Amino acid sequence: MKYDTIVTHRNFHHDEAWAIFLLKKYGEEKYPGISQAKVRLVGNPQGVNALELIARGEICVGVGGGKYDEHGMSEATCAAEMVANDLGLKNNRAVGRIIEYVRRCDRDAGVRPQELPSLIKQWHRRHPGDPELVLERTLPILEDWLESNLEFQKSFETITIQRQRFPLTNSTAKATYAVLETDDPNAAAVARIKGAHVVVVKNSRGQVQIFTSSAKADHRSTPLIDLRIVAQKIRSAELTARGNTTGLPGLYLRNSGKLPEVPQWYYLASDTGQMLLNGSDQAAQEVEPTKVSLDQIVQAVISGARPGKAWTEGLQEGAK
Repeated sequence: MKYDTIVTHRNFHHDEAWAIFLLKKYGEEKYPGISQAKVRLVGNPQGVNALELIARGEICVGVGGGKYDEHGMSEATCAAEMVANDLGLKNNRAVGRIIEYVRRCDRDAGVRPQELPSLIKQWHRRHPGDPELVLERTLPILEDWLESNLEFQKSFETITIQRQRFPLTNSTAKATYAVLETDDPNAAAVARIKGAHVVVVKNSRGQVQIFTSSAKADHRSTPLIDLRIVAQKIRSAELTARGNTTGLPGLYLRNSGKLPEVPQWYYLASDTGQMLLNGSDQAAQEVEPTKVSLDQIVQAVISGARPGKAWTEGLQEGAK
């Protein structure tokens, strides 16, 4: 049998959109033709019978009481998860991360306005007679989202780190750092997930970026590591390496943002984490590479990093 139609309700949610996408992306072997199936959006879901429709090659998602309709289930689940499980995607970690997010959004009233589930609802309100337009906008975003997750998973599986412990300045606490030389844009995030509190990444252009982890508490993130003294030390070394001996005040060199005297480094100090960047993979690829050696930069981290807000509040996650 050829499966040529996917059926869901007109004002579909984020959950049904992912279920439709996963069916089209991964369901061809089980449901021949599904990758090219049209989507039929029904205004009266109560009048849909999934068993009758599947006999005609139409698969219901989130309606009709079929295998992909989570309504009335005793166990908390969602249509996207039901599709993923049925298609044998349980061990696909990239899909698993997406399903975890979909389930949370499906049950949590605290989804932010700028997140895709909220945007889908807004698009339905702005285009009440055109759910096809909403679906047309949504599916390419899901494709990009999945590809990004697959790329991240590949990075996670291939990147190995060697964490080094070091004492934080003016503290009895110890943290860990990792140094990576790579062009992988996911390297810093992977290293932090694998337990590094501070990550130093040098790319093939010679640029260096320093990232810190944050600890989550009450749905907020707070910085584990304060890089202000690190910024001071590295900026000072950069000035020296370039023959600038004006001796700028240390407090000035700790300032956030980019300093005109040492534009090679941008320091971002926020409530959620800190970064000290010599260029970046996206907005600042043309920034001149640092003249400070990687060893000097690492030593600045070891000697200058100090406890951030999370440490002082006792959230020493992963530091034992």
